[in-house]
Amino acid sequence: MGKGREDTTRQGWLWRLGLAAMSPRERSLVLLGAALLAGVALVELVVMPLWRSHAALTRAVAQRQAELSQLVQLQGQYRDLQRVAGQVRATVGARKADFSLFAFVERQAELAGARRQLAYIRPSAQRPEQQGTGEVAVEVRLEGIGLEPLVRFLKLVESERDAVFIRRMVIEEGRGSGLLDASLQVATFEKAP
Repeated sequence: MGKGREDTTRQGWLWRLGLAAMSPRERSLVLLGAALLAGVALVELVVMPLWRSHAALTRAVAQRQAELSQLVQLQGQYRDLQRVAGQVRATVGARKADFSLFAFVERQAELAGARRQLAYIRPSAQRPEQQGTGEVAVEVRLEGIGLEPLVRFLKLVESERDAVFIRRMVIEEGRGSGLLDASLQVATFEKAP
């Protein structure tokens, strides 16, 4: 009884699909084609979208890892800059209250034996104040100076102890034999009033 009912159900499905009228060989080919079509549909509609999304996610993860690595590097640089800024603030704070960049440059020119070659010291543009410390700069022009006094002057002016540095320097051949003309921008930091 169970076998007859199973045959009836099978025959019913074959009739509904139109396969009952086909020979066993045709039926096998149609079922093989249907299986192949189902396989292609499965690959195109399920597997390939998953594959593409996996590839996109892999690229996104790699990009995020590169960004994270860059952020870690920038964090290290930021910490280093914060440490240096703290040192500069401490240096500026420890400097004499009456420190003047003009007087400092003039004093260094005297010590280097270049006072007579000092054509001018002019104020330069100031950078905006940040966290209680602002940058102040002066333009310095030396004319007809020898190489040795110029080198002595440069060594004396750039002072880590006083947080004074040379931001820009242009050296040209001067009018006299073996003499030079130099234009400098010397800068330091000052506490805001």
